Amino acid sequence: MDKESSGNGIGSELLAKAESYAIEHGCHSSFLDTFSFQAKPFYEKHGYNVEMVLKNHPITSERYYLTKSLLGCS
Repeated sequence: MDKESSGNGIGSELLAKAESYAIEHGCHSSFLDTFSFQAKPFYEKHGYNVEMVLKNHPITSERYYLTKSLLGCS
């Protein structure tokens, strides 16, 4: 997302819709990945937990793998 769009709720709305769609189709959890220069704090704010980190990937960044239980969400 570009800096101009950041903070206006579009990302949160899109994530909520994706999670709702997943729940409607029987999914019990969500798995995603992001880089240290991207959206890790955004996903953590929405209940995602870091499960694994690849350090120095690809060279000087980290790649984060996050999960979230969708049980009890609606």
